[in-house]
Amino acid sequence: MMKSIMLERGDQFFNEGFSMYVNRVYEQFDLPIHQHDFIEICYVWEGGGFHYIGDETVRVSKGDWFLIPIGVPHIFRPTSKPAKQHLVVGNCIFNKSLFQQLTAQLPFKGYITKINDALDTGWLQGREAGQELQRLFEQMHEEFMLKRTGYEAVLYGLLVQLLVMLERGLSPAMPADSKTNARAAVIHQIKTYIQEHLHEKIKLQHIADKHKLSVRQIQRIVRESTDMSLSEIISLERIKRSCQLLSEPKHEQMTMTEIASRVGIADMKQFYKLFKTVTATTPVKYRNQVKQEGAKSKFAK
Repeated sequence: MMKSIMLERGDQFFNEGFSMYVNRVYEQFDLPIHQHDFIEICYVWEGGGFHYIGDETVRVSKGDWFLIPIGVPHIFRPTSKPAKQHLVVGNCIFNKSLFQQLTAQLPFKGYITKINDALDTGWLQGREAGQELQRLFEQMHEEFMLKRTGYEAVLYGLLVQLLVMLERGLSPAMPADSKTNARAAVIHQIKTYIQEHLHEKIKLQHIADKHKLSVRQIQRIVRESTDMSLSEIISLERIKRSCQLLSEPKHEQMTMTEIASRVGIADMKQFYKLFKTVTATTPVKYRNQVKQEGAKSKFAK
C-alpha cells in the first residue's frame, strides 16, 4: 500500500476509439496503489475488504460503489493475506470527454449535479438499495465481453443509466432522520476522542461513560454505522497516526519503540503485526520508501 503511486492511462484499456472499458476482477492483497487519467466507477460485486482512497480507509462490502475522478489514488484490498474472504470488484472506466458528450445530451443538467461536482472536488461513495447496480454491471460486463453488433451504443446508454441511478442514490427523497444524524454525531465524537487519546490505554468503558451509554450500546452503534468494531477503529487510528509520524521529517530520529509508545502500543510484536496488516508493509520499509521517494503518508492531512 505504501509503494510509489502508479499512473494508469486510458490508452492501456481503450481500443479503436471506444473510450470505455468494463471488467470484473478479484482484488489481490499485493496490488499497488494507483491513480488514473480517466474516470472510474467501482462496484463491490462480492465479498468484503477495504478501499484505500485519497487519505481515507473505507471498509467495503457487497453493494458499495465509488466514483473516482482523475488523479485520485486508490486501491481495493481483501481483509487479510491470504484472504479468507475474497473481494470482487466491477470497474467501469471512461474518459472525461465521453462523460461530457453523453451528459450533454441529458434534457436537464440537474440529473447528475452531485456527480458532476464531485469530478472536480473529490470522490463519492454510496450503496445500492437493492440489486439495481449489480444488474446494471452484469449487463455492461456482458455487452463489453461479447461485443455484439452495436455494443458501443448499448454501453453508452447503460453508462448514462448508471450515472443517473448513482445520482438518485445520493439524493434521497426524504431527509435523514434524527436518529441517523445522532448516530453520525456519536461516531464523530468517538473518533475524535480516540485520536486525542491514542497514547493512552483506551478503555471501552471510558468511551461509553463519556456518552452516557453502555459498552454494548456503543459497540452496536459503531458496528451498525461503520461495519467495524470499536477495537478495529482504535487499531486503525493508531496505525494511521504511526504512518504520519513515520512520514514527518521532524520525527525521523524517533525509534519504532518510541512511535509505538506514542500511539499507545506497548507490545512491539503486536505493533509490527498490526502495521503490516493495515499497510501491507513494515514500519521500517515504509519510512525508507517515504524518505527515498519523497512520498507522503496516505493518512497525512
